[in-house]
Amino acid sequence: MITRSLHIIRFCLIVLAAEFILSGCGSSDAPPAPPRTPVSVARVESKDMPVTLIAVGSVEPSESATVLPQVSGILREIHLKEGQEVQGGDLLFTIDPLPYQEKVNEQAANLQRAEAEAKNASATLARYDDLVKKEFVTKEQYDQTRANASSSAAAVKGAQAALENAKLELSYCSLRAPIAGRTGEFLVKVGNLVNANDASKPLLTIRKVKPVLVRFTVAEEHLPAIREGAAQGKLKVIAQAKGENGAELVGSLSFIDNSVDRTTGTVLLKGEFGNENGALWAGQFVDVSLVLRTAENSLVIPSEAILTGQQGDYLWVVKPDQGVEQRKIKVAFRSGEVAVIEKGVEKGDQVVIDGQVRLGPNSKVEVKNQTTNAPKAEPTPQ
Repeated sequence: MITRSLHIIRFCLIVLAAEFILSGCGSSDAPPAPPRTPVSVARVESKDMPVTLIAVGSVEPSESATVLPQVSGILREIHLKEGQEVQGGDLLFTIDPLPYQEKVNEQAANLQRAEAEAKNASATLARYDDLVKKEFVTKEQYDQTRANASSSAAAVKGAQAALENAKLELSYCSLRAPIAGRTGEFLVKVGNLVNANDASKPLLTIRKVKPVLVRFTVAEEHLPAIREGAAQGKLKVIAQAKGENGAELVGSLSFIDNSVDRTTGTVLLKGEFGNENGALWAGQFVDVSLVLRTAENSLVIPSEAILTGQQGDYLWVVKPDQGVEQRKIKVAFRSGEVAVIEKGVEKGDQVVIDGQVRLGPNSKVEVKNQTTNAPKAEPTPQ
């Protein structure tokens, strides 16, 4: 009886042990899947993209004139304000005209006297014409009378020239704008003595900034492409003032220098801008883009998608299963915030633009958001 009970107890223990083992096997958890890496992506798009050269340029006026007095005297009046827009011929300054008016009056009197003497000499010569024919005067007397008449006539012409010169000097007392433009700082004040043609002491400078020029340089290796594009029509030049709020303005290439600077290996170019709104200021530095041509159906991605390693440029492409693939790429050129890819991606590919540094060959990703890589809109010509 005892033996039978022991067998029963042993059987129960075996059953309990088996249930415990089976229960333990059924409750064991599988290894957790690795977390997905959050990333932002953009699709590869096909666009027509401008092929541009980037440079830093400086703004200069299309015309500039320094106003110098042509006669000396006391400055009596200033007829404008500093920084004012003027038109060609506008009255700027008045130099005391009184001394020059007196000179005009003096020369006018000299002319009247010379004309009177010439009239008298002419009448005398007319009388001597008859007298010499009748031999009432000698030939020598006649010749002397004719010489006096000629001298008197020449004196009249001299007096006329002196009067015209005096009037011209009087007109120089009124200084007028030689060109249209914006005036700079006054370098003289009313009551100052100004000297004729003293280049060291100009009265002010006028600069024409409508239109305005932007000068910049590019490497000489680009000169053939620039000349080829210019031969087909005016090349577009885009200028943007330094700073976040700088407006983009569109002009055209107006000048290619006739030689290459051998010191720097660059060639000087100039773009002309209408500048109707006055956004560009003489002496200002601007970012310049010279558009050589348009590359049609280019594969475009945001520039931030591109990484650089020992083997060159590469990026991460998101696969349909949310895995990632590292691809080597060849960048054709960059334009602002986007890059044109020559090889390595296809239209519609999703490329990672944020979170790349945490990716590896076996990474799975979670797309936080999807953006496009549309570049900034082309500026509208002024």
